[in-house]
Amino acid sequence: CGELRVNEAELPFAGELLQVRSEEQTWRGAIERVLGGLGRSLLVRDKDYAAMSAWVDSHEVRTKLIYYHVHAHFAGRIQRCGTGFLPEKVEVQPKSWAQPWLLAKLHHDFAFRCCDNLDEFRREEKALTRRGQIKGGGGRHEKDDRRTIDNPQFFILGWSNTEYPSDPHPLHDQSAAAVLCADFRAAGVMAARSCGRPRRCRRRIGVTCAR
Repeated sequence: CGELRVNEAELPFAGELLQVRSEEQTWRGAIERVLGGLGRSLLVRDKDYAAMSAWVDSHEVRTKLIYYHVHAHFAGRIQRCGTGFLPEKVEVQPKSWAQPWLLAKLHHDFAFRCCDNLDEFRREEKALTRRGQIKGGGGRHEKDDRRTIDNPQFFILGWSNTEYPSDPHPLHDQSAAAVLCADFRAAGVMAARSCGRPRRCRRRIGVTCAR
């Protein structure tokens, strides 16, 4: 694994860079459901993409790993979807190199109208209720109540230094960690998933391979 040397700060989970605004906390559970998949995804810069894709392809990662190649030429042009939509209820870490890409991703792919009533929900093409019912394009509806919507043990969004100042970020919890190869150490290429139990069972997999 010596070919891959990546600083942890340069290879974040998207969930470490997103947080629900303090004044929008009544929407927290619903937004966590919508952004959970993105939140557990790694963001990979151009300069690390070749090494990352090669390492992933040559190893059995033993979990579901999703990562996004964030192109260096991304211009950061954002078509904002306006007040009342999910992206406006979420903050993106301004100090992150991935901020422009994440903002564009939110406004392009997650432009759900946050509806206060079902009449509004039924009118919108893409919509979300506080109880976690999601209406996507093409008439698809989803509501996943396998976990209660307001259980913070399953929340993953939040800037590490503000949302989880004293506890490990839920995406970083090591108690159920599985190291994929002996050369991978300490920080770097990570894959997170929920194993169906509270935060202490979320898995962080991978690391830099410096000895």
